[in-house]
Amino acid sequence: MARVTKTLTPVRGRRYRVTRLDACGNPVYGDNAQVVTSGVVTASFTALTSETDEIRVVNSSGDTCVLEPSVVSTEGYSAEIQFCGMDPDMFEIMTGMPVIYDIDGAAVGIAVDVGVDMSTFSFALEVWTGVASDEACGEVGEVNYGYILLPYMKGGRLSDFTVENGAINFTIADATSRKGGSWGKGPYDVVVNSGSVPGPLLSALTSTQVLVLMLTKVAPPAAAVGGRPLLDPANPTLSSVTGVVTGSSVDFTTAPAIPAGQGVYYEFGDGTWDYVVDVNGDTTHVYDDPGTYTVRASANGDFVTTSVTVS
Repeated sequence: MARVTKTLTPVRGRRYRVTRLDACGNPVYGDNAQVVTSGVVTASFTALTSETDEIRVVNSSGDTCVLEPSVVSTEGYSAEIQFCGMDPDMFEIMTGMPVIYDIDGAAVGIAVDVGVDMSTFSFALEVWTGVASDEACGEVGEVNYGYILLPYMKGGRLSDFTVENGAINFTIADATSRKGGSWGKGPYDVVVNSGSVPGPLLSALTSTQVLVLMLTKVAPPAAAVGGRPLLDPANPTLSSVTGVVTGSSVDFTTAPAIPAGQGVYYEFGDGTWDYVVDVNGDTTHVYDDPGTYTVRASANGDFVTTSVTVS
């Protein structure tokens, strides 16, 4: 089979996703484990390098008789990301700083805590871009995107900011992508597999691969304010979700039971969602307006649906 190569010419950042990792670089499944935003002004990535010493020996006549040039090696990449607003959950994942909540339990800010051990947290960063117009569509009309992955990052901090007569932008600096991560194929669908459906990376990343740049046909995820759960693919696939309607209130139940400590993610069809940690995945939702709603539920990323009509 002849080799096929496609050019990648990224233009404009479309979407940014951060995912909570443990100290060893494994994705952390559960509530508030990922945030997707489009609210980035600039994202700069700088190669971190090391250099060996040059060895040069000069003989008695002044000529070089031994020369071993220095070798420059890439160790990772540092990131500096300027946001056009602060999403507390995203900043908490990237910096380890605790979230501040209001009386209603909404995340409204972060507290910069100099006592936080920066080595105890890490995160992954994904970036979707557009591509140059002559590469934007595939052979059968699919839209192409640029995809950048830094699978294991540590050390993000809130950088300098200025309060003035103008917009106040916040920057996360000094986050570094390094070797030693455990991203593997990743927990998300980011490429099209052999069945022409979205799936994870086709090959697992090694622990020394610190940056991925590639073309993909999988569209970026939708941006949303605040953290969302990351569903464990090892959980059982739900067989059903049912709803018992009482006026504007609906009692939802899923089957089968899921492992203790894991949860069920619901999208209620009215623009709201919930993550319920319960062995039966049970929850109650009250709708503000009468109507018929399509409800989706999942414990591992594979969704089941039902329809409910409330009065």
